[in-house]
Amino acid sequence: MQRKEVADELKRARRALDGGIKEVKILEDWQWNQRLEKWFIKINITIDTQGKIPANSIWYVVVDDIYPKGIVKIYPDINGCYLTFEHQSNNGDIEKNGLWRKGSPCLDSPLKCLAKYDYDPEPINSDERLFWNVKRLIKWIRAANNNKLINNGDPFELPEFKIDSTKFCVFSENELSFMRWESVNNKFGIVKLALATYNSNPSIYFIKKFTTCNGEIIPVNWGKYLSQNFKSPITAIWIILNEIPVVNERQAPNTLGELFKACKKQGIDLLNIIEKIVENIRKEKEHILLLGFPIPKTVGDKNSVIYWQAIKLPTLSQRKHTARGYRHGKDGRWRRDVNEILLPKKKCHWFKSQNWNMDEINNRGQLIMDITTKKVLIIGSGTLGASVAELLVRSGVTNISIMDNDEIEIGNLSRHPLGLMQIGKSKSEEMSFFLNQINPHADVKHIKDEFKLSDKITEQLENFDLIIDCTSEDIVLDDLEQINFSKEKIFVSISIGYKGEKLFLFLQKGKKFKKDNFMAKIFPWLEKEKDKFSNEVLPRDGTGCWSSVFPARYDDILIASSTSIKVIENFIENNNKELISIYEQYSSEGIFVGYKKIE
Repeated sequence: MQRKEVADELKRARRALDGGIKEVKILEDWQWNQRLEKWFIKINITIDTQGKIPANSIWYVVVDDIYPKGIVKIYPDINGCYLTFEHQSNNGDIEKNGLWRKGSPCLDSPLKCLAKYDYDPEPINSDERLFWNVKRLIKWIRAANNNKLINNGDPFELPEFKIDSTKFCVFSENELSFMRWESVNNKFGIVKLALATYNSNPSIYFIKKFTTCNGEIIPVNWGKYLSQNFKSPITAIWIILNEIPVVNERQAPNTLGELFKACKKQGIDLLNIIEKIVENIRKEKEHILLLGFPIPKTVGDKNSVIYWQAIKLPTLSQRKHTARGYRHGKDGRWRRDVNEILLPKKKCHWFKSQNWNMDEINNRGQLIMDITTKKVLIIGSGTLGASVAELLVRSGVTNISIMDNDEIEIGNLSRHPLGLMQIGKSKSEEMSFFLNQINPHADVKHIKDEFKLSDKITEQLENFDLIIDCTSEDIVLDDLEQINFSKEKIFVSISIGYKGEKLFLFLQKGKKFKKDNFMAKIFPWLEKEKDKFSNEVLPRDGTGCWSSVFPARYDDILIASSTSIKVIENFIENNNKELISIYEQYSSEGIFVGYKKIE
């Protein structure tokens, strides 16, 4: 233990704690751990509730050298409570100094994500921060002993699986697929994993399909990008358990022995199941096991989704490797696996696993289902069409087609999501590729055609529910008006004025598009726009033959496209028939405020 001067901030924190909380007694003053580069202080906590945590328990408070900044964590003494509870990290591991276990309770307020709106935010000054954390620990201990760490209706949380791999494993499960799994009689088999070919660190495996031991195939539905055939898919083993595998109350297994024990508690002989299908994975470079188990969305609810937790097994016996005294063959290989490889003391190498189902990845915010389930056509993938398409895909719309026959030019890039690598390539094709990589469930197609009235175009348009014109070309609206559709559509026209200062929106629902009302409303404003054009020098598109371009910055485009998405959502949600809206940017006392509706 290297000597280090105790900072004044730590001394003040200790004085605030000493005698400030009746349940707390300081056993050892601040000490510096050079290896961890942390300060720690040893305390005893005495509470009036007896339970799984003793009435007298010893804890270590660990802080960074920059206290009151940095981390503040509290860990149980190595000889104290070895159990893991809700809102606690995995308590099965011991710190290298041999003093405490690594199961730090979660003392953050449940509203910490709301920052300053938290009803009891963690203080950041020297005198209060340590005091606050120890007070929270006492509350946590009492709640643990009274079985009140979680309540019905709380969001469900998984125990901490100690991640020991640089790889991800992703899956797609929801309530619908949960019902499908309930009807599957065979609860184990092989699974195909694909390694995504895009450059990513860590690498990402995603589940392509499951096959049961009797040959039943259970596909996994992904969008266009992840549905392609990736090279060299990996075969792994899958097993569905009855519940989350845990030991010591709520600790995820840290060793294979703990994993076998956790499965045995559920009446599942994990080694016996692996033996039945292990020959399917021996040739793989990595031997991976996927453990599925049912979980609810909230505490107290019924189970409603299968969660897949991946683990990398030790490298199993290859073709000629057999246990001593056994002939070459599967029995000899398996006996070697059991005796020499799958040993109880071996560490669990868990992958980070994530559910990439649409319900999960869009839970931060998505459009209403009446939009996300529609087939959408966007005519024009210029700056406005591209930004509208991107906002739709990021908000949960997955079935989109983009129609445009132009190519990307360098001048487009100042206000377009595509980049230098796409110059000279098709706008619609490159945008569809870009959008399919944004959302793993996106199925964005490109139509490399100019919108012109024809039987082919009419037939194509019949397949869509929502048609959005972003070309700002009158001829497109003229041609749309000529088509009699067999079923009702929602038509949207989006265009912007000079420098993006105005936004013109026209939305209509019906079997036939009619533009007369819109043109009558918009005409006076367009005349005013022409006056502005005539008095301004427009920017040029390169040298040589003079060619003007429409002036508007990308931030103006994003404001216009964002507003358009909100208006479209309101229109569909309210089941409107027709809407004409004109917006204008405005400022107050020289400060930009936003759009205001002027018509």
